[in-house]
Amino acid sequence: VKLMKIGMDAYYLNKPKTSIGIFQYNILKYIIEKNGIELYIFTDSIPDDFRAYNNVHFFTSNSNIIRRNIYMRKILNKINIDVFYATFNIIPIISNKRFKIVLQNHDWSHGIYSESFSGKIGGNFYKYLHKYSCIKSDINIANSQFTAKETKKYCNRDSIVIYHDADSFYKDRVSKAINPNLTIPEKYLLYVGRVYPKYKNISSLLYAYNKLKKDAYNLGLIIVHSDNFRDDDMRYISKNNLKIIDLKSLGRENVKYLYEHAFITIYPSLYEGFGIPIIEAQSSGSPVIISNYGPMPEVGGDSAIYFNGTYEDLYNKIIYLLKNPDIRQNLRDMGYRNVKRFSWNDTAEKTLEVILNA
Repeated sequence: VKLMKIGMDAYYLNKPKTSIGIFQYNILKYIIEKNGIELYIFTDSIPDDFRAYNNVHFFTSNSNIIRRNIYMRKILNKINIDVFYATFNIIPIISNKRFKIVLQNHDWSHGIYSESFSGKIGGNFYKYLHKYSCIKSDINIANSQFTAKETKKYCNRDSIVIYHDADSFYKDRVSKAINPNLTIPEKYLLYVGRVYPKYKNISSLLYAYNKLKKDAYNLGLIIVHSDNFRDDDMRYISKNNLKIIDLKSLGRENVKYLYEHAFITIYPSLYEGFGIPIIEAQSSGSPVIISNYGPMPEVGGDSAIYFNGTYEDLYNKIIYLLKNPDIRQNLRDMGYRNVKRFSWNDTAEKTLEVILNA
């Protein structure tokens, strides 16, 4: 029986906290178990979980986008594969392509929201590579209907939509949640995610929180992130003496605890490819308020409260939940039901089917 030979880039495989790392890990975990498949994986280092398999060949190199592309091109010109699955927006630039390429599109934020001069240059270069990859691929996969529309807009290619999921740790009711050993307010709003990109809309969250404090609502605000606040947001926090709990790079056991005890989790972002923190929060039993932009309504369905992106509307929706505890409890129950729509096994099974039929 002829083996199906599949190449795959997985340069985030050892970055388990990132959404791309979680995605690559769960896809590979599923595919590697299948009979009749031989895998050629390009990564920066080999996770212990995958070392024992006989049907996989690992190639390690620097994760710099240019260097890894040159390295992949060199190796792919030497080996014979049937399909290459590019898992993160960019394909290896290959001359005399002898195999099919399936491209995974996560989002098109690069270049669109870059603010600094160097950021715009880098973002536009990446955007060019992404567009080239999209056009040259045989099949495009999108993680949401929104990303599929963006893909059609930027490179006029149709996509197969396959939803993603959150880290399964958050869905496991018996997985251990640990108090981060902080003085946590009895009632608090929670945000988990990056804070620097302007499209994350952190300013609306800060403005709404400031209005809540001025109106004497006794709520705390906890922000868990891994980057740095924009200068404008830092000035606003300082000027208004906002006592937020600012936590960096917290372990998922602690994050789960914060989700479980949050009065509301707020996801104000105006642009995403999918929106994994929504599923994390709902899996942990937190009611959510999210913006009605991008793919957020696809992910949240009828189990979330939506706001129009402005701080005034966000403030009103928070007040609505403060005054209606029964609605908040309903959101918790609906959230548990909503996350059952998403499954890594389902994602991986559908993705493998696309690869095998490319």
